[in-house]
Amino acid sequence: MTTLKPTILALAGFQWLFFLFANTVVIPISIGEALQVDSAEIVAAIQRSFIFTGVACMLQGLLGHRFAIMEGQSGLWWGIILSLAASANSFHLDLQSIGGSIALGAMISGLLVVALGAFGMGNVLKKWFTPAVMFVFLLLLANQLIYTFFSGMVGLTDENQIDMKLACFSFAIVSITVLIHVKGRGVVQNLALLIGLIIGWISYKLIFPQSNTPPSAPNSFVFHVFPWGEPVLEWGIVMTVILTGLLNTTNTVASLKGAEDIYEQKASPKQYRDSFVLSGIFTFFSGIFGLVLTLHTRHHLVSYSQQGLKNEHHLF
Repeated sequence: MTTLKPTILALAGFQWLFFLFANTVVIPISIGEALQVDSAEIVAAIQRSFIFTGVACMLQGLLGHRFAIMEGQSGLWWGIILSLAASANSFHLDLQSIGGSIALGAMISGLLVVALGAFGMGNVLKKWFTPAVMFVFLLLLANQLIYTFFSGMVGLTDENQIDMKLACFSFAIVSITVLIHVKGRGVVQNLALLIGLIIGWISYKLIFPQSNTPPSAPNSFVFHVFPWGEPVLEWGIVMTVILTGLLNTTNTVASLKGAEDIYEQKASPKQYRDSFVLSGIFTFFSGIFGLVLTLHTRHHLVSYSQQGLKNEHHLF
């Protein structure tokens, strides 16, 4: 594997820092609005997400899978929670009961994932993840999330109206990022995401200036217990959440198998076991503290060493 220069490693780290930063901020806001919690609790949830994500990254690197891959909030959980919150009227339940049932289901799911990890089921599951299975899984995951992202990109309102100015801006930024990734060379190609984020944030600030500064939220205790509602045993919701937690373990397996291909090194049964146990522990606490933090390992772009950065000596 090619040894990368410190400058390139720093830029790659900043790219994933910006990506995780955006991901960590957006998810608590969207979930908070869906469950109609107050602004102070949303701010506290963002703070908790940063803390738990950082701690999870360090513990997985030290005690878990020990690969240079990042932890992040699960898109699968994000979609499920938004769907359950939107179905409150269909269930004839208030949002507090929905949130409490989600919290209870997440706690039970976390304990089950810890048990699966302790008994070595992670090493068994990896045998089922052939390239065809991983392709279908990632395709379904992207399909499940695309509506949420697309709605935000086009500024879709509750009245199903599209903000054309925002939609054109979003597609322009996507086009620029794709163009940089396709036409760029070496480090420029691999840092397309970082370049696109910077261009997008600066352009958005210039094109969509905020007329008023949003009011600051009152102080809220960061580690607020059960902010979505006290645990409630609504069997349908609890079972849905438990099954989601078990299905989410496929993210961990898929990411570890991806890391094995990049590193050209097989993960040991102990690495799978430790990674599952830690993921289960954080899943349990995500239910207590109201977080979409059912953590799964994300592919870190260490594939730089297999792509254009093999020729980074021509660029730096």
